[in-house]
Amino acid sequence: MERTVTIVIYWDNIIILRTIDDLQRSHGGGAAWSRSGRDLMIEIGGLGAPADQTACAGFLQELLIARDAGLLTFDLMPMPNGVPPPLDP
Repeated sequence: MERTVTIVIYWDNIIILRTIDDLQRSHGGGAAWSRSGRDLMIEIGGLGAPADQTACAGFLQELLIARDAGLLTFDLMPMPNGVPPPLDP
């Protein structure tokens, strides 16, 4: 009998905002232009970006909530040829 293990990831908007604040401080208080949302997911989530689309959608939802509340600004960058980067760094 094969067992499947599912890991559920809950994104906390406070942790996301604190991580972004730490990144900005490390850049002298300015914008952290060199970071993508994927980089942020990896930094917060630990080992790597989750392959689960639900987890990615949840992370994006937290970013959008923070943006709509006026706590965060970001630019959406189109992917080359509409193809996302590989999930494994």
